Amino acid sequence: MAPELFKAFSELTYRHTGIVLADGNEHLVAGRIRGRVRALGLAGAPEYLALLRAGGPELDEFVNAITTNVTAFFREPEHFKLLHRAARKKAAEGRSLRIWCAAASSGEEPYSIAITLREALGDSADRCSVFATDINSEVIEHARTGRYEQRVVANLGDDLMARHFERDGDLVAVVPATRRLVTFSTLNLIEPAWRLPGGFDIVFCRNVMIYFDRPTQAGIVSRLTGQLRPGGLLLVGHSESLAGLCPGLTTLRPSIYQRPLAHRRAS
Repeated sequence: MAPELFKAFSELTYRHTGIVLADGNEHLVAGRIRGRVRALGLAGAPEYLALLRAGGPELDEFVNAITTNVTAFFREPEHFKLLHRAARKKAAEGRSLRIWCAAASSGEEPYSIAITLREALGDSADRCSVFATDINSEVIEHARTGRYEQRVVANLGDDLMARHFERDGDLVAVVPATRRLVTFSTLNLIEPAWRLPGGFDIVFCRNVMIYFDRPTQAGIVSRLTGQLRPGGLLLVGHSESLAGLCPGLTTLRPSIYQRPLAHRRAS
């Protein structure tokens, strides 16, 4: 891909997703859009760029093609151990958890959250809720089905498989009792207005900040903080750091941040 063409696609990607495509990703971009060029019967990437610049529904298809979706069940397991403890603590206080998974991809992470809640609370997990979002509409549709190839769940172990999955032809499916804890929706983290219920106890926003530049990261972190209840937790990927980006949060340990409890006025 010619440098000027790559620059144009990079600018378009940044404008619509906030994702920064560094130099050296020319082959990645060319490979990602090749299928759309072929599906639309276009002559090549320049014609596809012209179509995208004209606006319209193809922009959503471009976003689906260009975004990266790497995920797994119980990726970075320390966070799920924390979630298990938090769920039990809230239950002991007579409270339930409201959780937002802000980069849900094809569903493995929000279903890992739901499984953890079920394991910690049993049927009482029905009082909890998991709101799962992603910018990519295709992976969200996949996530809603809760259906996965055997290789995707190969490392979960027999006990979790027996309690939370059932055979579905050549696939396995998350059982309805676990799946109904999760609500899926598309959401672009750089949109100026998020359509969210708010007041979350925990926000998982893991392994997505690495695709943004510092100004975009700062804006997203500020708005994520506003979605947390006082005392709520923001979890990011282990390779990510919010140093200098989170004046409204307290660092508990790497990748785990907390919105401070509101100060009580002196009587």
